[in-house]
Amino acid sequence: MEEGQLSKWEPSEEIPIAAERSVVNSALEPLIERAERAVLAGDLASLRALVGQLWPDRLALPELLTRRLIEGRTRAPLLTLELLGGFAGRAAAPYLRRVAEDPAVADLVRWSARRRLGWPARGQARRRLAFLASLRDPDRTLVEAVAQATTAWPPDSELLDEVLAYLCALPSPRRQGVLQRIAGHFGVQAGWLLHAALFIDDAATQRLALAEIGRLRPPGAAGAVARLAASARTATMRAAAAAAAQRLRLRLVDGAGPASAPLPPLTQALLSAIDGAGHQLACVVRQWPDGLCLVVHFLLHAECGVKAVVGLSRTTADLLASSLASVQERGLPLVAVDLPALRGVLQAALERCAAGRRRLPPSFELWEPALHDHYPPPPHEPVASVHLDDAAYGDRPDLLRASGRLAEHPFFQSWCLSGKASARALGVAGEARAWLRERLRQQAWLLERAGDLATRDVVLAVAAQLATAPEGELARQPFLRRLAVRRAVAVGGLALPWP
Repeated sequence: MEEGQLSKWEPSEEIPIAAERSVVNSALEPLIERAERAVLAGDLASLRALVGQLWPDRLALPELLTRRLIEGRTRAPLLTLELLGGFAGRAAAPYLRRVAEDPAVADLVRWSARRRLGWPARGQARRRLAFLASLRDPDRTLVEAVAQATTAWPPDSELLDEVLAYLCALPSPRRQGVLQRIAGHFGVQAGWLLHAALFIDDAATQRLALAEIGRLRPPGAAGAVARLAASARTATMRAAAAAAAQRLRLRLVDGAGPASAPLPPLTQALLSAIDGAGHQLACVVRQWPDGLCLVVHFLLHAECGVKAVVGLSRTTADLLASSLASVQERGLPLVAVDLPALRGVLQAALERCAAGRRRLPPSFELWEPALHDHYPPPPHEPVASVHLDDAAYGDRPDLLRASGRLAEHPFFQSWCLSGKASARALGVAGEARAWLRERLRQQAWLLERAGDLATRDVVLAVAAQLATAPEGELARQPFLRRLAVRRAVAVGGLALPWP
């Protein structure tokens, strides 16, 4: 862990530290207290050594750490929660629940424990509001969480994402009050959260976020406001956002733009093949100096654009490998690409959102910075096209005859002709053909990146035929015939690796 980030484990002024109590475990408690002193001093090497000494007693530690949290005997409660999760592993939930549900525990500690438990997809807003109501000062807790998230560069997007989810659950007047309080307290440090608030489905909150962004001018704001100007559902909001974006781009003659700060180095940029439902996963992995990873997954759709975003600010290489393996096990290959290509895919998805006036997921703005090596990004950052030209493949009957085998290729095993690309729709040249052709050209680009040039050529031959072939000729096309008789596979779309 980066030394500058160790401060996020420090207690805030509002978290009471109880007087020393009797030692529960004479062997382990001194080691835990030394670990707390090490983290508060920024001594990462000592912390690692102490965790190693604690590891042999990991079965006894979850109960001990839980009691320290509940009894207020820890000077670094967020570190203690991290240790609890690490030592208890998959069995951590009962211990975390005891901390989260104990009204005697400090609000921010309860909030942090509840965050680690996760939330069900259904009824989440209601459950979040009920939990906030159980805290002594819920709004102040959200402000404290932002303080924890913004103590170092880059901000902790995972913590901000949790704050954002609570803001989305709050009634509009209260949400605006909390957001204004955060902006007033943290200034430009609240920029990423304000960018995300632009896309909360509430016009009053959007106007407030625009006003605060205009006042604070946080780095990177012009890009977020421009995305709102392109995708907002109402003409009034689009006009307001466009005007705000224009003002943000204006610079004084003698003034300079905000300084650009580096993000952790990129280690992986991955794209999945497009599945039968039109989904595609884009993944960015960056590495902290301590070996932990910042991971972001963007779930994209061929028609809707950006559907969902999920990320982890700090995860281990083993957990990352497991999550990526789960994607591969669903039958969707992942292909290594470069960052300009990933930005190209995201740019196309954003354009689809704008064309359909589809609101971006608010959390997109918290994780979008991971697409850049520096933030705010330079004005002429490279963006690459992610489809291949099929013009040279317009008369390749040899490749078309071999196209039947494409249906069993991992890139196409979940494909079938249904819905927009039904066999009947493809019989007439027009939108359906163009839609399928574009998807094939994108798959061909990925196949080339994967080194499968023979399959790439066959895919481009099929794409070229879609441009000009008469209906009867398409009816005899082997690949399309295989897809036409295949029933839609209940793949459920490409799922994100984390809930």
